[in-house]
Amino acid sequence: MSLPKEYLKWVQRAGSEDHVSFEAFVERFNYNDQASATEDYLQLLESDEIRRKRRDALKASFTRFQRNHERQFWQQRELETSQKMYATRAKFQASMVEAIESEIAFAQLIARRRQELDDIRRGTG
Repeated sequence: MSLPKEYLKWVQRAGSEDHVSFEAFVERFNYNDQASATEDYLQLLESDEIRRKRRDALKASFTRFQRNHERQFWQQRELETSQKMYATRAKFQASMVEAIESEIAFAQLIARRRQELDDIRRGTG
């Protein structure tokens, strides 16, 4: 499988190891799946379009990350993703409640207007 050219452009534009860290890769390309992110990042680090010295440095950095921070990183990523999802769901539910309240208010207005018309027709209004 070949990686999108955007991935290589991202690495080539970068000026430091930190910019192309695994964490930055996950954030930049919006990965939520650890296995896919790891596979694609490793494939990126095998690209001959990245200088050998830089690839080695990035691989060493990634190995340190895996050894020291990987579990916490993915837990934090999952937490942030869940928070965003729940916030989005809450906004959606609030907008649905607003829409229902608007429909109820409109239905009540229509009912009042019909009652007023009925009263006018009967001569009581």
